[in-house]
Amino acid sequence: MAKVLPDYLSEWTTEKVKSEGVNIIPNSRIKGVKKTEEGRLSVDLSGKSIETDHVVVAVGVEPDHTLASASKLQVDSKHGGYTVNEQFEAQPNLWVAGDAAAFLDPQLGRRRVEHHDHAVVSGRLAGENMTGANKAYTHQSMFW
Repeated sequence: MAKVLPDYLSEWTTEKVKSEGVNIIPNSRIKGVKKTEEGRLSVDLSGKSIETDHVVVAVGVEPDHTLASASKLQVDSKHGGYTVNEQFEAQPNLWVAGDAAAFLDPQLGRRRVEHHDHAVVSGRLAGENMTGANKAYTHQSMFW
C-alpha cells in the first residue's frame, strides 16, 4: 500500500488489518498451495509453510525500463515509473499514462499508482493532451 498511500496512512492501515487478525507476510514468494484434508490451505512460502483458511496476494507491477533507454525516458528512482509532467508528457510528443507513469499528484506529490481508475483517468487525459488540449492532471486517485 505504500505505493498508493502516504507512509503514515499505509502504516496505519497495515496495523489496522493486523489488529483484525490478518497475518501479513511481506516480501514473500508463494511456491505452491495445496488443500489439506480438513479443507484448509497449506501455503509453501519458499521454505516456510503456513496453514490458513484464506490467502490474499498483493502483487506490485514494475514497468519494463528497456524502453526508457531507447527512448531517453527519465525513470523515477523512488517510484519506478517514467517521469511525466502534469500533462503526462514524458518527452516532447511522447506521453505515458497508467501505472507506468510517475506523475505529480497535486495533493500528494510525485507518485505512481497501480489502479484501473488511475489508468482510465490518466489515459484519457494523455489522449486529450496528444490532440493539443494542454490539460493538467487534477484528479485525486482512489484506491480500494
